[in-house]
Amino acid sequence: MRGLVLSFVAGGYHWRYARELESQRVYAARMGYDFRLAVLPVLHRLGPELVWFKIHLIRAALQRGYDWVLFVDADARIQSECPPVEPSLHKDKSIYLTRGYSGRFNSGVMLFRRTNASFEFLITLLRHRTDVVPAEDDVGWGENGHVIHFAKANPSVQALDERWNNNGRPLAADYIRHFSAGPMRACHKAGVIPMVKAQLTAIINRLLVRLAPQTDPFAQALLFERWAQACFQSPSQNANDRVPVYQIEKKERLIAQKHAEILAR
Repeated sequence: MRGLVLSFVAGGYHWRYARELESQRVYAARMGYDFRLAVLPVLHRLGPELVWFKIHLIRAALQRGYDWVLFVDADARIQSECPPVEPSLHKDKSIYLTRGYSGRFNSGVMLFRRTNASFEFLITLLRHRTDVVPAEDDVGWGENGHVIHFAKANPSVQALDERWNNNGRPLAADYIRHFSAGPMRACHKAGVIPMVKAQLTAIINRLLVRLAPQTDPFAQALLFERWAQACFQSPSQNANDRVPVYQIEKKERLIAQKHAEILAR
């Protein structure tokens, strides 16, 4: 089976979570999986809803032909004891999620098999992006509330062992330690310089959103889809690449514009 460990960074996350990202690359190499890190702009006007990009990215990876995709947030460290993915896969299940410290599914680590059920779930999330989910499922922003809501009654969803996404028990043994907002965030340690750079970047991005927001959900969806496809469009790219998808997409768009200008002459 051909598997992929997948993540993305934006803002200053590549500085702040450099060790976590390296742990993901090392795990993939040790297990013989492909690894792909989609690199988005450091400075942007997209706001916190940028996290919806992961749904587009996972879908693009499955379309590329991977048998399964393990998506891991940039702020999650894969431990050296983490076992292979394959034993967790079942023929009658397609979507594998873990419960976070709130008791609800946390979308920081998600595993998908390439099945119709997985594609239908991802498309459902995107189709209902602008819908308000019930308060019991809502997390305030991003895609996680929609993942919680639409996973509830989905027969293709399987709950993974919580060791695959530990974001609430600092003293527990785990496979993936997720330093998301909550009890685990205070346990994360990064160097002073990376932290300062990441914090300054976050401040600048918040100012950019205030001055000239690029937060229309439909415009974002089109942009995210172009970026996601750019991440996998070149078969010559190494399977263990950091891919600056925004640069690739921009280059391809400029080339297309030049071709259109030539044809119009």
